[in-house]
Amino acid sequence: MALGMTHGILRRWIVSSGDRVSVGQRIFELETDEAIFEIASLDRGIITTTGIEGQSYEVGAKIGWVEFTEEERIEFEHFALRLTHVMRQAIESQRGELTRNEWLRKAFSEFIAAKLKSDPDSSNGG
Repeated sequence: MALGMTHGILRRWIVSSGDRVSVGQRIFELETDEAIFEIASLDRGIITTTGIEGQSYEVGAKIGWVEFTEEERIEFEHFALRLTHVMRQAIESQRGELTRNEWLRKAFSEFIAAKLKSDPDSSNGG
C-alpha cells in the first residue's frame, strides 16, 4: 500500500487455497482509496488463503500464507547463500584498496550526490 495508508479491501483472490504459486505471480486484488492493485507473491509454494473478499484489512494483517516443501526451503537457502557470495564479490571488486568503512563512506557520498543531482527541488533550496 502507499505510504500513510492504514487499510485496504481484499477485492478478489486471483488464486485459490491449495494452488501452487510462484514469485511474481499475481495472487489477489487490493483496493485502496487511490486505486486497485494486483499484488504479487513474494514466495513460491502452496498458498493458503484466509482473507475474505470484500473485507477491509489493516496494513500487515495476515490474509494468507505460502508454504513450501523442505526441498524448496533448501533450494531457497542455497540461492540466498549464492546471492550473498556474488554480492560480496561485487563489493570487494569495487572496493579495491579501500577499507570497508572508507568504501561505505565513499559509496554513500556518491549516492547522496547523485540523488541531489537528480532531485529537481534540490536546485531551489529544497
